[in-house]
Amino acid sequence: MLPRARKKNLLIESVGNELLIYDCLKNEGISLNQTSALIWSKCDGLKSPWQIQKELCSVLNMVITEEMIWLAFSQFRDKGLLIDELDNEGAANDDLTKEIQAA
Repeated sequence: MLPRARKKNLLIESVGNELLIYDCLKNEGISLNQTSALIWSKCDGLKSPWQIQKELCSVLNMVITEEMIWLAFSQFRDKGLLIDELDNEGAANDDLTKEIQAA
C-alpha cells in the first residue's frame, strides 16, 4: 500500500500547527493536528507506511509507532482524505474502460 492524499475538491489552510481542510463535496470541515497533518502530507503515493513512519520520527524527533500511522490512515480514509487505490481519482476506471474497449 502506497497511500496517496486526495487533493481534489478540498480547500486546505494551515493555521498554527493544525491543518484545516474543507471538503467541498461533503460540505464538511476537518481539522488535523500537527502529527496527522504531517502524516497526510507524506501520503504522495510513492512512500510506504514504513517510509512515512521513518520520516516522521526524524522530522518530529520522537517515536511514531506503526499503530499511529495506521490509525491516521484509517481516519483519513473515513474522512475521504485518501484516494482509494482502485479509484485513483478516476484514473484506474479510465484504464479499465480502455482495456474493455480494446478487448
